[in-house]
Amino acid sequence: MVDRGAKGTDAEIKAVVDYLTKNFGPDSKMQVNTAPMVELKAVFEVSAKQAEAIVAYRDANGAFKEWQDLTKVPGIDAAKIEAKKELLAF
Repeated sequence: MVDRGAKGTDAEIKAVVDYLTKNFGPDSKMQVNTAPMVELKAVFEVSAKQAEAIVAYRDANGAFKEWQDLTKVPGIDAAKIEAKKELLAF
């Protein structure tokens, strides 16, 4: 949505992402390898700096293949990633 010009504060965007995640069932998964920084930030509940680190790592090292690959990103809390693993698609 943001990539297509939607405007909103970080809190508003997080609220929308949370709503969509909650209301579109367990089959609604975040595409980790194409998700923008704001979506990574909202779903993983990390700081903007940490979400930026995920994108930078992905850009430098290629696509993630499984959730454990995300734990290789410096500064990322593996427990937060593991807690959201069911919401991830690769």
